[in-house]
Amino acid sequence: MTTGAPRKADFFISYTTVDSAWAEWTAKVLEDAGHTVVVQFLDFAVADNFVLAMERALAGSERLVLLLSPAYMRSGFTAAEWSAVFRLDPDGRRRLLIPLLIEKFELDGLLGPRIHIPLHGVDEATARRRLLDGVQDPRTTRNPNPPFPGRS
Repeated sequence: MTTGAPRKADFFISYTTVDSAWAEWTAKVLEDAGHTVVVQFLDFAVADNFVLAMERALAGSERLVLLLSPAYMRSGFTAAEWSAVFRLDPDGRRRLLIPLLIEKFELDGLLGPRIHIPLHGVDEATARRRLLDGVQDPRTTRNPNPPFPGRS
């Protein structure tokens, strides 16, 4: 039996404190779907060094989920999180950043052109479907037998 580094979590959820309810909901939806997550409210303990815990979480996760809101964009800590991953995947081809728009606002800067998953302004079932579809490889969620779009 070969020993090695522990398996990475599927996602680290990056959020700011005012969006904690979204972080809890997102973690639950992803875990219920069989994904592993690292999230501050569950995985950062009292007396931890916050910056080192954040670095461990980023290094120990395959992808970073961003809970985007105006408060998120003003936070220095969240900027440090997403920018550390952005440099590894600047064009988005590796899908290391999964941006979730949890409030309607104008997203600009380096994250502006990224395709995001809008979760604001919809019911929970729609938000859940969008989240789970969005984290999957688009080719695995594609309908294998799409209906003919022309006349029958």
